[in-house]
Amino acid sequence: MQRGKVIAYASRQLKIHEKNYTTHDLELRAVVFALKTWRCYLYGTKSVIYTDHNSLQHIFDQKDLNMRQRRWIELFSDYECEIRYHPSKAHVVADALFRKERVKPRRVGAMAMAIRSGQTLQKDLGTRLDMSKTYHSQTDGQNERTIQTLKDMLRACVIDFGGNRDVYLPLAEFSYNNSHHSSIRCAPFEALYGRKCRSPVLWAEIGESTLIGPKLVQETTDKVVLIKKKLKSTRDHQKSYADNRCKPLEFEVGDRVLLKVSYWKGVVHFKKKGKLAPRYVGPFEIIEWIGHVAYRLGLPEELSGVHDTFYVSNLKKCLADANLHVLLCRY
Repeated sequence: MQRGKVIAYASRQLKIHEKNYTTHDLELRAVVFALKTWRCYLYGTKSVIYTDHNSLQHIFDQKDLNMRQRRWIELFSDYECEIRYHPSKAHVVADALFRKERVKPRRVGAMAMAIRSGQTLQKDLGTRLDMSKTYHSQTDGQNERTIQTLKDMLRACVIDFGGNRDVYLPLAEFSYNNSHHSSIRCAPFEALYGRKCRSPVLWAEIGESTLIGPKLVQETTDKVVLIKKKLKSTRDHQKSYADNRCKPLEFEVGDRVLLKVSYWKGVVHFKKKGKLAPRYVGPFEIIEWIGHVAYRLGLPEELSGVHDTFYVSNLKKCLADANLHVLLCRY
């Protein structure tokens, strides 16, 4: 302290061997630590050391000192200091701070904010979010078609390979990436890397020629432009084809139809969970026509917990033998 004000603080943890010291030695060690820490302030000046350990003010008059205490006493010879006793009860300010009542912090409620338009937020973020509706999907059809193809391949792996399907997943991935796609008129591997995959069948066709520099950039750009043109041409062709063949689905009472189960979450599983389960079950007989787009089916007892009215897009006409049906397995 200088002029009645604190100018520095210091503290540290006890070392392992210091935990065996007596209380007297610990108090003396604290004074030695203070002298070493603030020697830049204390060297060559008069100073007063206050301690709440009464016996330290008589340390210089004691004769029976151990080697550790003698070594510490020699350090005091470099400083002009005086040790004074200061009772603990005199630390009114310090005790008041430590014993001050702790006020429990109160939580501040979160500010309620409402986003008026999600499209406005997406626009500010520079992104676009296409919302889809039930039975009227208007999102990216190209991605949906890709996902559908991958699910069909995984479903085939589950049916054919059973528990060892994870071993054949790399082969399924290789098959998809190297299959010819009619939309881009090449394989996805070739569209991504600009060259055909190096398989043993096509090794002789590829050769060992490499492209570097501006020629590689130009060739890659040309291929990207060509792929975009092919995709646009394919979309236009598929749209015209779909428009010509698009007919409203209509069934008659008594027809046998297959039922799509993709919307039954946790109701019917064919020993396969989730997206790898079969897509259709049945056949079931139509017993009533409700409105223009819904039908009531005659469901067996295994499906007593399922509502018996379905939208027309979930039905598919069954042309197979009436005696054949897909077994149900509930669990």
